[in-house]
Amino acid sequence: MGVLRETALKIGGFRTDLGWGSPMKAAGEETEFFGRLRDRGYRIRYVPDAVLLHHVEPSKVTVEYWCTFFASNGRCLEIAAPQRNIFFSALRAIKYAAKFLRYSLRLLLERPATMETLKKQARARGRLQLLGLKLFRPARYRAALNAPPGNRP
Repeated sequence: MGVLRETALKIGGFRTDLGWGSPMKAAGEETEFFGRLRDRGYRIRYVPDAVLLHHVEPSKVTVEYWCTFFASNGRCLEIAAPQRNIFFSALRAIKYAAKFLRYSLRLLLERPATMETLKKQARARGRLQLLGLKLFRPARYRAALNAPPGNRP
């Protein structure tokens, strides 16, 4: 991704409560960042001719890593979602519990399991974990969001 520094600062930069370095280990800060860019009228372009060389550790190309990543991404999506009252959080928890169960069942029945189903199941699990913390342990949820980077609840 490439963004002018002035543009990034104008929209508030990256959120420090998101990302791998955040207390909740919630990957996906760039998704939230680009959402704010789009919402403020900036255009996002894909440049197919751009070349990027990026070293990827072998441990990051495993199914286990991607399941962890997408669960973390689900937490990020939930943190970045507009905060509503406890009733709407409970409804969202029911919604993601149903999605988690649906994708878990699909994983049991699919042979072989697809990466898309793994991704959806892990994202639903991540969102559900955070919503459960928010609904049933609100003090711990607030403490986790305010914890210094690197400290995970």
